[in-house]
Amino acid sequence: MIRGFEPTDADQAASLLARAYERDDELNLVQSLRERGELQTELVWDQDGVILGHATMARHLHPIGWQTISTVAVDASVRGQGIGSDLVRACLEAARQADAGAVTVLGNVRYYQRFGFTRSAAEALETPFSRDETLMYPIRIENAGIMAELVYPAPYSRS
Repeated sequence: MIRGFEPTDADQAASLLARAYERDDELNLVQSLRERGELQTELVWDQDGVILGHATMARHLHPIGWQTISTVAVDASVRGQGIGSDLVRACLEAARQADAGAVTVLGNVRYYQRFGFTRSAAEALETPFSRDETLMYPIRIENAGIMAELVYPAPYSRS
């Protein structure tokens, strides 16, 4: 079941991130965003007290009111069962509830397109990261194709 992150989840979430990404960059990003209070949303998939999925979203510094999916991690033993998809959908719903203007993501284009993220909506965005992997989900349709500079929280510069 998906629920909000609790401080007691920190060790299991850290272990999952390290296993899922097979490097420390994403783990360090999440921990730094959490410590700085820059996570907008942090969710876990909890199965009988075992964290099998974890997702985070941070606030963009610019445009104001936009968010970015920072990480989505699923334990290898349950991949392919829809947990990651459910976490992404829950993140998008949290962004809608927070009245975000748009959500961006850096990642696998084919994976995120199934949720409505597109490169065309993000084509006019200036980003410090790969334009080919920068996608947007415009919660407010007027944000699709908008010219804007994406400014990420400081911990992104270290990831």
